[in-house]
Amino acid sequence: MKETCRSAAEKISSYVHVFHSANDVIEMSYRKLLYNDLVYPHQTYCYTVWSVVTILNLEPIHKMQKTFARIIAGERPLENSAPVFRSSNMLNILTLINIS
Repeated sequence: MKETCRSAAEKISSYVHVFHSANDVIEMSYRKLLYNDLVYPHQTYCYTVWSVVTILNLEPIHKMQKTFARIIAGERPLENSAPVFRSSNMLNILTLINIS
């Protein structure tokens, strides 16, 4: 499971540059659509199985998700991510797993 989480985090991280480049050109609503099309499926494709994985193994995915949430909202890299998730109406991966 640890390798699966790491692999998913690597796939997700490959889109960071795309989002940074598009941040000044594309509106927030379109950045969120891009996120939902390109990144979110990698985070959730196996979340029912991830519910038995330790939080430590999910941390790389969670960190990448926080990075994307900040980019989408146009926030600074060290900004607290909780308000960003709320304002963007996004569920973080840990919350999603607890719901399922």
